[in-house]
Amino acid sequence: MSVQVSYKKQFLLGILFLLVVLSVIEITSRVALDVIDPRSSFCTNTVIQSEIYPDKTESEIKQICQDYYSMKSYNLYTESYSYAESGANQHTKSFNINSDGLRGSELNQIKDEKTYRIFILGGSTIFGQLSTSDKTTIPGYLQQKFDNIETDYEIEVINAGVGGATSFHETRLIKDKLIDYKPDLFIAYDGWNDLNYPVTVSNNGTIPMFYQLHRQISELDDFYKTPRFIDSVILFLDARVKEKVFSINDVPEGEQITEVPKKIELWKSRWAEICKIGKENGFDTIITLQPVLGSGNKILTSWENSQLKKVDYGSVAPSYPDLRQALSELDTECTRTKDFSYVYDDVKESIFYDIGHMGDSGNIIVSNHLFELSKSIVLEKLE
Repeated sequence: MSVQVSYKKQFLLGILFLLVVLSVIEITSRVALDVIDPRSSFCTNTVIQSEIYPDKTESEIKQICQDYYSMKSYNLYTESYSYAESGANQHTKSFNINSDGLRGSELNQIKDEKTYRIFILGGSTIFGQLSTSDKTTIPGYLQQKFDNIETDYEIEVINAGVGGATSFHETRLIKDKLIDYKPDLFIAYDGWNDLNYPVTVSNNGTIPMFYQLHRQISELDDFYKTPRFIDSVILFLDARVKEKVFSINDVPEGEQITEVPKKIELWKSRWAEICKIGKENGFDTIITLQPVLGSGNKILTSWENSQLKKVDYGSVAPSYPDLRQALSELDTECTRTKDFSYVYDDVKESIFYDIGHMGDSGNIIVSNHLFELSKSIVLEKLE
């Protein structure tokens, strides 16, 4: 009997010791995370100072920032290429990501005959970084516009934006996944990421260890929600992953192009291929250029001007004339093209909180232009 009690005591002491160790790790992680990852507080200050949400309280803005900086995303690798994707089944007060890794509600792969399906592709600006809800993203506002059309058809607008995505990621996503959902129209909203980042051309077939470890550790977060130890480990791996991705001399996913003319040519050829596939498979394509700071003639607010000053007034805007020329060369390949880089010219208030991200007010302006651009294509098909 005494031996059994001894075993019970040892077991309880072991559990107690484990809890103490986890508590120490958790406290250390919270302190470390506040020091090495001040992103949420920086985000809150940025949004407040930029005045993109003048009607939001500081606590509401803080919640938005915390939601977005808790989001998980990955670089998905195959034997021949990689592309970015958002982690599936994520839900916060600000956004929802479904089981397909797409922002919004669940998507039925089997499309009804009375359904017209639109996918909008782009980077974080289409995903809606710091948008207040799924409905206030560019695709969300466009959905509301189409919902007001009287028709017997259901028009679906699906947000296929992924943070950091370039034309490389977007066109792979179409060919490997989205085309299986019977699309009627693809809309690309591009420019910033392709010009800003090195563009992937090929892959050497190897999957870097940090990418594998990053995803495996990130998935632990599904079972370890409250403590921040996992968050601090993920943050460390994020830094290593970004260090690998953006190092020109040590590129894990293959050859990358940094010269702007070559980037633009790649961008054009990728979308030309998708437009050709569209003609062969019965879907339409619209290719657009997104607005960024300095790309149009908007009179900048003091905040927006300060953001340009941070990059020595460079941004990617100086490369837009060449990108516009490439866009015009897609006119004969694609259903429709449009340069949106001037859509904020008449807006006096702050639209951008950095070089290219906007708040809800910027999203609704773009969605209005997208609606006018795509409406005739959609209605003609429905007739």
